[in-house]
Amino acid sequence: MSLGVHGFKRSAKGMTSHRKSAPLLVLALCMTAGAALYFSSAQRPSYILVATAWTAGVVALGLMASPGRAGRSVSLGLIGLVAGFLVADHRVSSIHARQPAASETGRVEITGWLERVERSSSGRSRLVIRRDGPEHTGRHWYRVRVLANANEVRPGDRLSLVAMLDRTRPAVLPGGYDSRYYAFFQRVQASGYALAAPHRLAEQGPLTGARRLARWRYDIAEAIRARMDGPAAGIAAALLVGDRSGIEADTAETLRVAGLGHILAISGLHMALMAGGSFFAIRLLLAAWSGLARRTDVARLAACIALLVSSVYLLMSGAGIPTQRAFVVTAVALGAVIAGRRAFSFQSFALALAVVVVLQPESVVSPGFQMSFSAVGALIAVHDWRRRRALTQQRRVPGVLRPFLELGLTSFVAGTATAVIGAVHFHRLASYGLVGNLLAMPVFSFLVMPAGVLGLLLMPLGVEGPAFAVMQWGLDVILGISAWIETLPTAARGVPAAPSWWLALYAVLVITLFAAGHRLVQWGAVVCLAGLVAMWALWPQPSLLVSTNGLVVARHDDGWVANTTRRGRFPRQVFLQTVALEGTEGEVAACDPQGCVLELETLRVAVPDRIDALNEDCRRADIVIIPAQTPRWIAHRCAASHIALAELAERGNALVWLSAGEIIRVRYVDAEGANWPWQTR
Repeated sequence: MSLGVHGFKRSAKGMTSHRKSAPLLVLALCMTAGAALYFSSAQRPSYILVATAWTAGVVALGLMASPGRAGRSVSLGLIGLVAGFLVADHRVSSIHARQPAASETGRVEITGWLERVERSSSGRSRLVIRRDGPEHTGRHWYRVRVLANANEVRPGDRLSLVAMLDRTRPAVLPGGYDSRYYAFFQRVQASGYALAAPHRLAEQGPLTGARRLARWRYDIAEAIRARMDGPAAGIAAALLVGDRSGIEADTAETLRVAGLGHILAISGLHMALMAGGSFFAIRLLLAAWSGLARRTDVARLAACIALLVSSVYLLMSGAGIPTQRAFVVTAVALGAVIAGRRAFSFQSFALALAVVVVLQPESVVSPGFQMSFSAVGALIAVHDWRRRRALTQQRRVPGVLRPFLELGLTSFVAGTATAVIGAVHFHRLASYGLVGNLLAMPVFSFLVMPAGVLGLLLMPLGVEGPAFAVMQWGLDVILGISAWIETLPTAARGVPAAPSWWLALYAVLVITLFAAGHRLVQWGAVVCLAGLVAMWALWPQPSLLVSTNGLVVARHDDGWVANTTRRGRFPRQVFLQTVALEGTEGEVAACDPQGCVLELETLRVAVPDRIDALNEDCRRADIVIIPAQTPRWIAHRCAASHIALAELAERGNALVWLSAGEIIRVRYVDAEGANWPWQTR
């Protein structure tokens, strides 16, 4: 009886801690929603709307003084929405003010220093160059990306080259990955290709700190690749110093199919292993020092050292956007330990979420942000549930099995939390992702990363070989697991596109499911989630892709048909992924010198190449793609439903929905009147 009462009191104390974290959690979630609302707008919000948001925030602050928990929660939520909205607007304005008025395009002579070498989708080297010179100093510096041979230069070098530059390309499909958006916030002004090999310039004084860091990271990556061979060498450099230039496209694809693509980008997993491993190892060593353990709290001291280790890892990895986000979460957790609080709690989660939204509001619409925080939130929720359950149940797992069961549970919870978000963004579901993670993550967590860290520590002594040999063996095992999973039937399933509002509603329902205190509300959320998934499965998919270069791809019951396969390969591939037809066989439409005709089940789509063929196509076809050079008065005379390529030149590629031989909806990459800074054409 006494045990039961004691357990009830401890459980009640746990519920009280949830209520204490609720205000901060509401604020952080609403800040995220406010930033997402800002960036989801088709046009940049006007100054009037921003002023209205300021006013709403002031009113909400006034309402905070009103009595009643519900009223304060609503006011706090409104404050969070307004704060996220305004933080996002300030971020866009501050970045835009630092950029030059016009991009350099065409043939340009570039001077600057090499920040890093990336690998393009085709496997070519891509140089990321930070411009220097009098006009690129202070707040007005920016970067360019150039396809070029990187054999004669290394990160940190000053170089000069002549390149053909153009503005960053828009998204391939409406609502898809828009490289202009991310380039804007990364201050990448243009991209292109080199006309000749880059020329290394003489140094003008001592290296800056940033250039020294870039060269140091490159030297470490080269040393790692020299000690290892095969695909494992490139992966090891990516894991330890964030250099992904040595990873082949086939290797990355194999890992993605197995559900292990997340190990390639330094993010929460890697930072948690680095910080957590350092914390527990240092804490164990300090605890063995009996005199120190009696005089001080070794956990706090270990957390301080682990925070320093995490900071070094952040710099060594290149401080990419996902790594910065992971560092913030890790720093908040370690800060909680230093302050004597629980590191793994919703208070820490909410604080980290709010800090990331303030520092990087643009990341709230990115897959990495959404998957990272959904995984962490789900793990905290399950951890708290298990902790409360353990207060009243005295079951114990054998010590030998506990680490593996914990890792299995972590993989299952994190994989389930991120699978839906990944499917929405990437239109692909790794069928055996859970199997891949259960088999590979013990090797990765307990062998690969510890051996890699040990190798880094032993590098100054020149005895890192055995540690990197162990890391090589572990990575080869993981690659073997991935290759085996790739051979299984339907290892990667295509998933059709969801409507643009689907993910937001899904997030609201999931939060309701875990946050609601009433069982009936939770069951209602479950029913709504099931209906939401069914709605996704039944949602109508686009029938046509019309590209600015004249490519037309049509979806039909038996596959797809295109007017050409000689150009537009990448847009065609992305469209087929979006409608879950990737890997299916297609056909080429019947063409003649006048143009092409795509025959579908119930209609004909004409793609004339010449204006003189337009009249006949408008009489005989159901849908006509009008050539770009056609005058508007001629295009308006076309009796058939039509799409004008001239419109695409202004607004980007288009997706077309058809019904009964009629166009019922057309969606372009850029909405009409789009005025975001990165959408300038």
